[in-house]
Amino acid sequence: MSICVKNINFRADNKFIQETGEHCYLDRSKWKFRRSSQRYTPEQRLKMAQDYLEQHPLMKVTDYCQLTGLLRNAAARELKLWSETPDSGIGTMGRETHKVYIRKR
Repeated sequence: MSICVKNINFRADNKFIQETGEHCYLDRSKWKFRRSSQRYTPEQRLKMAQDYLEQHPLMKVTDYCQLTGLLRNAAARELKLWSETPDSGIGTMGRETHKVYIRKR
């Protein structure tokens, strides 16, 4: 086992781990990993993105996350896929961290 605390690495001795394990009672954390929302289907999310772009000149990944409930990575992958699909109506401007999504004409 190892513990990292602000750039200090500590590797415990096996005897220390055994003794600690014998005298400790551990509970599972109440905190869970956050998952992407499955509330909307991909078709519904595409429609939401298209409607958003009708009202706004551009959309960032964070805007799409708030709109759909997806996590950032899932939202970025989905927007990238749609920007590469010709009939989706979604295009891109910029690149890498400055990429924004716009309505194709």
